[in-house]
Amino acid sequence: MSFKEIRLIRLLVLILMYIIILFILIFGIVIPIIKQYKLNSKTYHTVQNEYEMIKSEHEAIYDKLKFLQHKNRKIVEVFEKDWDEKLFLGKAKLFFVKSKLKLVESNISDSYYTIYEFDATTQMASPENFYRFMEALPSMPFVIQTDFPLSFYSKGDLISGVFQIKVYHEKEVDENISKEKTELKNENTTTRR
Repeated sequence: MSFKEIRLIRLLVLILMYIIILFILIFGIVIPIIKQYKLNSKTYHTVQNEYEMIKSEHEAIYDKLKFLQHKNRKIVEVFEKDWDEKLFLGKAKLFFVKSKLKLVESNISDSYYTIYEFDATTQMASPENFYRFMEALPSMPFVIQTDFPLSFYSKGDLISGVFQIKVYHEKEVDENISKEKTELKNENTTTRR
């Protein structure tokens, strides 16, 4: 065996060891990394597609909400107004000779509105004034509902009436919602100008 043959065999052994090490690195490190990359890529694209679907659905709902808020701006503003008993009684004096409100102890509340219940005791010259008052309720800057029973009885020349009213006031549910309302009010103010 000559020196050249030994060199050639050594070179072939080194090449073989290099190829074995290369295969070990490929199968031990590169292929698992590629599999993990494919799995992560698939997960990313699935999540991205879901995100895009949810985002487009959210934007559609948000646009619809903005449209409804703009369309019903006056109704929303009425719900946001604070209850002013003096203003209500001032308007009631236009229809009744005497009127007073008594807050009912069991006020109702739900997650969106605070509902104030009042017993209204009034004195009027004719029952026609009560119906005019009922027709004027929508023009008041509050959301008011009149409930039954309505009790009328004569007291000399005047008719006394007792009925219940409910005043609805919007609750502040969350700071984020109140921030959105403020932003919406600012948008409405700029669009009106």
